[in-house]
Amino acid sequence: MQVSEIYGVLKEKIKRTKDIQSFRFKLDEEIDFLPGQFMEVIFDSQDKELRHFLSFSSSPLRNYIEFPKRLSQSKFSQRLRELTPGD
Repeated sequence: MQVSEIYGVLKEKIKRTKDIQSFRFKLDEEIDFLPGQFMEVIFDSQDKELRHFLSFSSSPLRNYIEFPKRLSQSKFSQRLRELTPGD
């Protein structure tokens, strides 16, 4: 398994239900993944509450990655809520 740091920019937030949103990111490099795989999203490597594993919901053929997240009161969810396109 290859582990590397990849950075991305938020393209779009999509409201799916009252408390679930999808987040689309344009990455700084292409990645290969299969449906059902996941990645660790890290906002702050020193804070365990700002790290979370999320499953891809986008096709590997798209020029972005997308993952859904049920937004709770956690620090991680709060950080996702605060993102705006371009972040």
